[in-house]
Amino acid sequence: MRSISLLELQVSLAEVIMKVSRSNERVQVTVDGFPAALLWPIKVAEGYSETVELLSDRSLLQRIDEGERAIQNGDFVTQWETATPDHPSAGAGYPSGRRSQVSQGSQGASREEKGSLRWHLLIGGPAMKALNALRPEVRAIIDSYLVHEIVENPESAGVELSGALDRRWSARVGDYRIIYRLDTIQRAVRIIDVHPVV
Repeated sequence: MRSISLLELQVSLAEVIMKVSRSNERVQVTVDGFPAALLWPIKVAEGYSETVELLSDRSLLQRIDEGERAIQNGDFVTQWETATPDHPSAGAGYPSGRRSQVSQGSQGASREEKGSLRWHLLIGGPAMKALNALRPEVRAIIDSYLVHEIVENPESAGVELSGALDRRWSARVGDYRIIYRLDTIQRAVRIIDVHPVV
Protein backbone atom coordinates (compact mmCIF):
# COMPACT_ATOMS: atom_id res chain seq x y z
CA MET A 1 0.00 0.00 0.00
CA ARG A 2 1.39 3.36 -1.05
CA SER A 3 1.63 6.18 1.44
CA ILE A 4 1.64 9.90 0.67
CA SER A 5 1.52 13.01 2.81
CA LEU A 6 -1.41 15.38 2.90
CA LEU A 7 0.77 18.02 1.24
CA GLU A 8 1.57 15.63 -1.65
CA LEU A 9 -2.12 14.81 -1.99
CA GLN A 10 -3.04 18.50 -2.17
CA VAL A 11 -0.52 19.06 -4.95
CA SER A 12 -1.53 16.04 -7.06
CA LEU A 13 -5.11 15.30 -5.93
CA ALA A 14 -6.56 14.76 -9.41
CA GLU A 15 -3.72 12.44 -10.46
CA VAL A 16 -3.94 10.36 -7.28
CA ILE A 17 -7.74 10.02 -7.52
CA MET A 18 -7.49 8.89 -11.15
CA LYS A 19 -4.82 6.29 -10.32
CA VAL A 20 -6.87 4.94 -7.40
CA SER A 21 -10.05 4.76 -9.48
CA ARG A 22 -8.32 2.81 -12.27
CA SER A 23 -6.68 0.22 -10.03
CA ASN A 24 -7.23 -1.80 -6.88
CA GLU A 25 -4.48 0.13 -5.12
CA ARG A 26 -5.14 1.72 -1.75
CA VAL A 27 -3.36 4.91 -0.82
CA GLN A 28 -2.68 5.92 2.77
CA VAL A 29 -2.64 9.63 3.53
CA THR A 30 -0.45 10.82 6.39
CA VAL A 31 -0.54 14.02 8.42
CA ASP A 32 2.67 14.95 10.24
CA GLY A 33 3.97 11.46 9.47
CA PHE A 34 1.01 9.61 11.00
CA PRO A 35 -1.68 7.69 9.10
CA ALA A 36 -4.82 9.83 8.87
CA ALA A 37 -6.95 8.57 5.98
CA LEU A 38 -7.22 5.87 3.35
CA LEU A 39 -8.20 6.25 -0.30
CA TRP A 40 -9.90 3.18 -1.82
CA PRO A 41 -11.31 2.51 -5.28
CA ILE A 42 -15.10 2.71 -4.89
CA LYS A 43 -15.61 -0.85 -6.19
CA VAL A 44 -13.17 -2.22 -3.63
CA ALA A 45 -14.89 -0.32 -0.82
CA GLU A 46 -18.31 -1.54 -1.94
CA GLY A 47 -17.00 -5.10 -2.17
CA TYR A 48 -15.66 -4.86 1.37
CA SER A 49 -19.00 -3.52 2.62
CA GLU A 50 -20.91 -6.32 0.88
CA THR A 51 -18.51 -8.91 2.32
CA VAL A 52 -19.00 -7.64 5.88
CA GLU A 53 -22.78 -7.62 5.48
CA LEU A 54 -22.89 -11.16 4.10
CA LEU A 55 -20.49 -12.57 6.70
CA SER A 56 -22.64 -11.14 9.48
CA ASP A 57 -25.68 -13.17 8.40
CA ARG A 58 -25.36 -16.92 8.94
CA SER A 59 -28.50 -17.71 6.94
CA LEU A 60 -27.07 -15.96 3.86
CA LEU A 61 -23.80 -17.86 4.20
CA GLN A 62 -25.82 -21.08 4.34
CA ARG A 63 -27.68 -20.10 1.16
CA ILE A 64 -24.38 -19.40 -0.60
CA ASP A 65 -22.98 -22.76 0.50
CA GLU A 66 -26.11 -24.59 -0.67
CA GLY A 67 -25.99 -22.83 -4.04
CA GLU A 68 -22.35 -23.73 -4.57
CA ARG A 69 -22.89 -27.37 -3.62
CA ALA A 70 -25.87 -27.60 -5.97
CA ILE A 71 -23.80 -26.49 -8.95
CA GLN A 72 -20.93 -28.79 -7.97
CA ASN A 73 -23.41 -31.69 -7.84
CA GLY A 74 -24.81 -30.89 -11.30
CA ASP A 75 -28.03 -29.24 -10.13
CA PHE A 76 -28.11 -26.21 -12.40
CA VAL A 77 -29.73 -24.79 -15.50
CA THR A 78 -27.99 -23.24 -18.49
CA GLN A 79 -29.49 -20.36 -20.39
CA TRP A 80 -29.62 -22.53 -23.53
CA GLU A 81 -31.51 -25.36 -21.87
CA THR A 82 -34.27 -23.00 -20.81
CA ALA A 83 -34.78 -21.31 -24.18
CA THR A 84 -38.37 -21.41 -25.47
CA PRO A 85 -40.07 -20.22 -28.68
CA ASP A 86 -40.79 -16.93 -26.93
CA HIS A 87 -37.20 -16.69 -25.68
CA PRO A 88 -35.12 -18.50 -28.31
CA SER A 89 -31.71 -17.07 -27.51
CA ALA A 90 -29.45 -16.24 -24.61
CA GLY A 91 -30.18 -12.56 -25.12
CA ALA A 92 -33.89 -13.15 -24.69
CA GLY A 93 -33.75 -14.74 -21.25
CA TYR A 94 -34.36 -18.13 -19.65
CA PRO A 95 -37.97 -18.22 -18.46
CA SER A 96 -38.87 -21.86 -18.02
CA GLY A 97 -36.90 -22.58 -14.86
CA ARG A 98 -36.31 -26.25 -15.69
CA ARG A 99 -33.63 -27.95 -13.65
CA SER A 100 -31.01 -30.14 -15.21
CA GLN A 101 -28.69 -32.75 -13.81
CA VAL A 102 -25.67 -32.21 -16.05
CA SER A 103 -22.33 -33.93 -15.59
CA GLN A 104 -19.67 -31.85 -13.87
CA GLY A 105 -17.25 -32.50 -16.70
CA SER A 106 -19.38 -30.77 -19.30
CA GLN A 107 -20.48 -27.90 -17.02
CA GLY A 108 -23.47 -27.47 -19.33
CA ALA A 109 -21.52 -26.01 -22.26
CA SER A 110 -21.17 -27.47 -25.73
CA ARG A 111 -17.87 -27.57 -27.61
CA GLU A 112 -18.90 -24.49 -29.60
CA GLU A 113 -19.90 -22.62 -26.42
CA LYS A 114 -16.59 -23.42 -24.74
CA GLY A 115 -14.72 -21.95 -27.66
CA SER A 116 -16.61 -18.67 -27.46
CA LEU A 117 -15.19 -15.65 -25.68
CA ARG A 118 -18.67 -14.76 -24.45
CA TRP A 119 -19.74 -15.61 -20.94
CA HIS A 120 -22.75 -17.86 -20.34
CA LEU A 121 -24.97 -18.50 -17.33
CA LEU A 122 -25.18 -21.52 -15.06
CA ILE A 123 -28.01 -20.98 -12.57
CA GLY A 124 -27.85 -23.20 -9.50
CA GLY A 125 -30.99 -25.09 -8.47
CA PRO A 126 -31.59 -23.05 -5.28
CA ALA A 127 -31.05 -19.77 -7.16
CA MET A 128 -33.49 -20.91 -9.87
CA LYS A 129 -36.04 -21.73 -7.20
CA ALA A 130 -35.59 -18.26 -5.70
CA LEU A 131 -36.07 -16.67 -9.15
CA ASN A 132 -39.23 -18.67 -9.79
CA ALA A 133 -40.70 -17.44 -6.49
CA LEU A 134 -40.40 -13.75 -7.46
CA ARG A 135 -43.27 -11.60 -8.65
CA PRO A 136 -43.29 -11.52 -12.48
CA GLU A 137 -42.34 -7.84 -12.70
CA VAL A 138 -39.40 -8.30 -10.32
CA ARG A 139 -38.33 -11.49 -12.09
CA ALA A 140 -38.30 -9.68 -15.43
CA ILE A 141 -35.97 -6.97 -14.09
CA ILE A 142 -33.55 -9.49 -12.59
CA ASP A 143 -33.67 -11.69 -15.72
CA SER A 144 -32.76 -8.68 -17.82
CA TYR A 145 -29.86 -7.78 -15.54
CA LEU A 146 -28.51 -11.31 -15.60
CA VAL A 147 -28.64 -11.60 -19.38
CA HIS A 148 -27.73 -8.08 -20.42
CA GLU A 149 -25.41 -6.89 -17.64
CA ILE A 150 -23.81 -9.83 -15.83
CA VAL A 151 -23.32 -12.01 -18.91
CA GLU A 152 -22.02 -9.08 -20.97
CA ASN A 153 -19.52 -7.86 -18.36
CA PRO A 154 -19.65 -9.77 -15.06
CA GLU A 155 -16.74 -7.89 -13.48
CA SER A 156 -18.36 -4.50 -14.04
CA ALA A 157 -21.88 -5.63 -13.16
CA GLY A 158 -20.99 -6.47 -9.57
CA VAL A 159 -18.35 -6.04 -6.90
CA GLU A 160 -15.77 -8.64 -5.91
CA LEU A 161 -16.06 -10.02 -2.40
CA SER A 162 -13.08 -10.75 -0.17
CA GLY A 163 -11.86 -12.74 2.81
CA ALA A 164 -13.94 -15.88 3.43
CA LEU A 165 -16.03 -14.99 0.35
CA ASP A 166 -13.06 -14.50 -1.94
CA ARG A 167 -13.57 -15.28 -5.66
CA ARG A 168 -17.27 -14.53 -5.43
CA TRP A 169 -19.12 -11.48 -6.71
CA SER A 170 -22.18 -9.57 -5.59
CA ALA A 171 -24.53 -7.44 -7.67
CA ARG A 172 -27.52 -5.48 -6.42
CA VAL A 173 -30.62 -5.10 -8.54
CA GLY A 174 -33.21 -2.97 -6.81
CA ASP A 175 -33.97 -4.66 -3.48
CA TYR A 176 -32.27 -7.92 -4.45
CA ARG A 177 -28.71 -9.25 -4.36
CA ILE A 178 -27.22 -11.74 -6.80
CA ILE A 179 -24.21 -13.79 -5.68
CA TYR A 180 -22.10 -15.41 -8.39
CA ARG A 181 -18.73 -16.93 -9.27
CA LEU A 182 -16.74 -16.62 -12.47
CA ASP A 183 -15.40 -19.77 -14.11
CA THR A 184 -12.75 -18.31 -16.41
CA ILE A 185 -11.94 -21.72 -17.97
CA GLN A 186 -15.51 -22.48 -19.06
CA ARG A 187 -16.39 -18.76 -19.44
CA ALA A 188 -19.34 -19.41 -17.12
CA VAL A 189 -21.05 -17.10 -14.66
CA ARG A 190 -22.28 -19.39 -11.90
CA ILE A 191 -25.33 -17.86 -10.22
CA ILE A 192 -25.15 -19.09 -6.64
CA ASP A 193 -27.96 -17.21 -4.91
CA VAL A 194 -30.62 -14.54 -5.36
CA HIS A 195 -32.13 -13.02 -2.23
CA PRO A 196 -33.83 -9.83 -1.03
CA VAL A 197 -31.71 -7.22 0.70
CA VAL A 198 -33.26 -6.46 4.07
